[in-house]
Order: sequence, then structure tokens, then C-alpha cells
Amino acid sequence: MTIRIGLLWPQTSGAWTAGGIYAENLLKSVRLVAGAGIDVVVFEPVGGDFSQRGSASFPDVPLVTFDDPSTRSVSRRVAGKLRRSLGMSDSPMAAAAREAGIGVVFGNVDMVVRDFVPWVAWIPDFQQLHYPEFFAQGEIEERHTTYLRWAQRASLVMLSSRDCEKDFDRFAPTLAGKARVAPFVSLFPDEYFERDAAEVAEGLGIAHPYVVVPNQWWRHKNHETALRAAKRLKDAGSSLTWVFTGAMRDYRDEGHPSRMMQLISDLGLTDTVRTLGAIPRADQVQLLRDCDLVVHPSLFEGWSTVVEDAKTIGQRMVISDLAVHREQEPRNALYFEALSAEGLAGAVTAALDGAVERIDETSAREATIARARVFGERFVAVCAEAAKGA
Repeated sequence: MTIRIGLLWPQTSGAWTAGGIYAENLLKSVRLVAGAGIDVVVFEPVGGDFSQRGSASFPDVPLVTFDDPSTRSVSRRVAGKLRRSLGMSDSPMAAAAREAGIGVVFGNVDMVVRDFVPWVAWIPDFQQLHYPEFFAQGEIEERHTTYLRWAQRASLVMLSSRDCEKDFDRFAPTLAGKARVAPFVSLFPDEYFERDAAEVAEGLGIAHPYVVVPNQWWRHKNHETALRAAKRLKDAGSSLTWVFTGAMRDYRDEGHPSRMMQLISDLGLTDTVRTLGAIPRADQVQLLRDCDLVVHPSLFEGWSTVVEDAKTIGQRMVISDLAVHREQEPRNALYFEALSAEGLAGAVTAALDGAVERIDETSAREATIARARVFGERFVAVCAEAAKGA
């Protein structure tokens, strides 16, 4: 019996880069293990992110689209809801799933699909439980309500770490039995490894020694500690350049990026820090390959894409001492207390002095592919369990 899985593509419009990267890595991992009995299609609203931006990377993956009711007028949405309540019609999503033969949907959706097709929800993290100060009260309440609704309605809930599973148990203890853990990995196209990484850095005017901090400028990514560590090292005579990539915006605190830019000036780091903003993913990976060290000072992660990126290329890291970072088990990382600029500066110095060694890129890639197979197998197993239990 073949299970057709509908991968509901994240509709982020570029605002949440990690969501799209997660979906790409998931699709790549599933395709490593897909065979007899497994069929995966991308499932999204008409004109969605996959058709606009992602389909070029997966030209042979079938795309199934549906009409998004949220774009309809209020009267049409109400009428549609009434017809469905009377059993007169499916929701557009459910109808499209049924017509395409989709046996289970994976992703996050508020449209009614559960009555027609089993659904596996994905919750990336519960950051609002740990750092409520980073959110407006209204968003905290919305996250609580939405996540609880997903947990109640979905057949199963997929999480990316055991650390996140603990939060889910705390968040919805009566639904804890629905949780399934499947850590994702980062997979890069072969052509990424065929490029001259040094040439990309040179083209951007970046010279060694330099470290890369590859995070969007959200408050929880903890850029301030990295900047204060850069100041300590500069004052100690270091010639190290700090390269920051990632979109310079935080919808929760629009003034945060500008405050960080002011801090760069106040600390006298304008000749030490390079802020590149959002650059193409392919170029960012080249900087990760070429740099002397990846620095990841984040205060919170559900499962860090940065850590997985570095593991895939064998790059050495200095990362904040979070439980989830320990769970990811990078073989060549030094840890520091997340809010300690002194600790970060010391760890960077130690790493550059040889306390951790870079792993051969070929070996790192082979290990990543093996881990991706495990991820793909785990994902398929969760979807099969949901379909069987329907």
C-alpha cells in the first residue's frame, strides 16, 4: 500500500527563513529513503511560496494546490463553513487532498482537514515559555491558543528535539502522548561544494582571520553578546573580523537591529564588524566553509539550523551552552555561557588556537547523509503511524 504524503509548504514569504530551510531539508531527507510505498508531494495554496521560490530546486516533485479560504470575502468563508457543517462540501484543502490521493498531511494549518485526511502537525519550538519578554502579550496568547489547537486536532505532533518534547509535555500534558521527535539535518546541493569558497569571501572583501555569525537579527539570537566579545578581543589586540549575515529585522522589536548598529558604533567596532544582511543561501554557505570559525550565541533554539549547517561542512564552532545544542552533539564545538561576553571571547580565542579541529568536509558530508536517512525514515514512520491510526 502506497502512502502519499502531502508536505504542506511553510508560507513565510521570506520572513522566517528557517521555516523554508526546514521544509527543503525535510524533502531532501525523505527522498533519500523514498521508494516503494512512499510518495511525497508538496501541498500549498495557489501561488504559494514553493511555486514562487522553491520549485526550481525540486523540479520533479509533484505540486498539489488548493484555494486558500483566508483570501475569500467574509461572506464566502461563512457560506463555505455552513455548507461543510451540513456535509454539502469539503474544505478546499480537504477536497484537493482527496482528489490528489493524499493519505496524510504534514505541516501547520488552521483550515479543516482533519476530518478527511490524517494530519501531523509540526511545532518548531516553545520560545514564548522561556522568553516571554521577547513577545507582545497578544502574540504569546495567540501562540498558546494556536499550538494547543494544533495539538488537539492533529493526529500526531512532530518536534525536532527532546528538549522541545519536554516543553510540549509542560505545555499540553494531557496530549503528551501525541509527541514524536525527529531531528532535522542540513543537506546542501553538490554544487555548493564545487564552488571556490575563498573566492566568494574575497568578492565580498572579507579577509582572514574572520568568524561568521549567521543569524537573522532577532533579539533571542543574542547579537549583543557577540559584539561585546568582539570588543574584548579587539581591545586585547586581535585582528579578527566578525561577519554577520541574516536579515536585519525583528518583527517583535523593530528597533532592535538599529540598536545593535548603534552599539557597533559606540563600541568602536566599525572596522571590525561586517554586517552583510540577508545574502543568498549559497553564498552564506561558502562563508561558513571558508571562515575560521562559526559563532552561534543564541539564547534559544528548537533545533539549531546553524549548528546543523556547521556539522554538514565539518566546520568548528563556538556555541552557547544550551541543552538543545548539547543534544545536537557537534563533535568540534566549544560552549560558553550564553550571556557572557568574556566567556565567548575566551572560547573564540581557544578555538582559534586549536582547541577544536575542523573535520574533513568529505567525512562530514557522509555523516550528514547517514543522519538525513535517519531523519527521513523517522518522518515517514510518523506519517505512516498517523495514516494507520486514522
